[in-house]
Amino acid sequence: MAISDSQKVDLLFKKVGYGVSKTDIATFKSPSNEGNASPLISPGSTIYQQDYAIPSVTLLPTSNSSAVTVYRDSLTSTVQCAKLPTTNPDVSWTTKLTDWVPVQYGTGYQVKLYAGPSGSSTPQNFVNLPAGGSGNNDDWTFDYQAGIVNFADTNVPTAVAGNVVYVVGARYTGIKGITTWANITANTVSVTSNITSNGFVGNIYADAISSNAASYTKFTGTTGVVLPVGNNTNRPAGTAGQIRFNTDISVIEFYNGSSWIPVTNSINDQQISPDGVTQSFTLSQSSTAAGLIVSINGTIQNPGIAYTVVGDQIAFAEIPQASDYIDIRFIASAVTSNADYEIIDTANVQVGTSNVIIDTFGADQYRSAKYTISSTNPYDSQLSEVSIIQQGSKLGVSTVVVATTGANAVTFGANINGSSVNLLAKGSIASNQLRIKRTYFNI
Repeated sequence: MAISDSQKVDLLFKKVGYGVSKTDIATFKSPSNEGNASPLISPGSTIYQQDYAIPSVTLLPTSNSSAVTVYRDSLTSTVQCAKLPTTNPDVSWTTKLTDWVPVQYGTGYQVKLYAGPSGSSTPQNFVNLPAGGSGNNDDWTFDYQAGIVNFADTNVPTAVAGNVVYVVGARYTGIKGITTWANITANTVSVTSNITSNGFVGNIYADAISSNAASYTKFTGTTGVVLPVGNNTNRPAGTAGQIRFNTDISVIEFYNGSSWIPVTNSINDQQISPDGVTQSFTLSQSSTAAGLIVSINGTIQNPGIAYTVVGDQIAFAEIPQASDYIDIRFIASAVTSNADYEIIDTANVQVGTSNVIIDTFGADQYRSAKYTISSTNPYDSQLSEVSIIQQGSKLGVSTVVVATTGANAVTFGANINGSSVNLLAKGSIASNQLRIKRTYFNI
């Protein structure tokens, strides 16, 4: 015989009408005498904020998680219930714990009951009390919110007499309430008024934030806004208008659609003290030959001829003397880089009729380079593409003249000098001016 309709009505009346859990029949306990809260609605303070962290299972989990605590023999945490005072002995038992995970999150959360002696750590070795009863009119109900067992059928299981009831299941033990959010995932969040919080606000992750009524997004306060922080290596691919703080050069930079450009209101300055032996030096920030003003003993040096620049390395055509005073001023940067390649533009490189190094890159940093070079002299212009690839002592060079207006040309070659790969150029006549766009490919 199943639970009678009158018992079911009593349970619903107490639950719906009074927000309490049924522990005894209506004849012996009216709703006002039921003392265990079981709210039908969820006020803000009881909302499961980490509902997303409750796994959906068909079997009870074998371990705890960030939001769920499991009670079972293998964890020596099965809950021993306490008997509640009722007219009919043994009819109601409390776990003294609330927020049991209901079966709406998966059939694995259906609680299991056992009857046996008090104080056991392995009650699952005792008598199992089936939810549908044993066939002796001994069905039971479990209030997941209140954590209360009620033997609502005609009989209490015989195994309960002289013993205690144990519960195997899982409880929600994550963050509750809406005053502090752990995680919000939303496609669109629209705010038409102000959001005010007197407490600590953690993190907001959003792919895009669009202004509402105004044509701009405003941050109020007197402290500041912290930008994304990173170095050259972890620069993103870049979207026009993107802004970040670069720790390699200690300045804010923005992406103009093709390059990362430092934002600064001053010209940075660096001095180098040569030793009479070293030809290449490390700059305090990455740049290009055209982005620097370099002077030796007060004499301005010609970019691309007197020196070349690759990233943060400057190489002089002639080894500076130990008595020289080298001053470098950073006036611009035109470098676009990511994890695979780096693009640099250089203008006004002068080439005569002898081979001159017009570019150098580190053999331990870049595997190959591709150049597009526009050259002009008093008589003709030429557009060339030069490709270089290196591995160890092996070097491959390919030159293609894409277009030319005449026979007065510039030719190109390459060599390896220690750990440096040099691109060479010379003209058939003097006074050739080159503009170079190059792409370096990392090893």
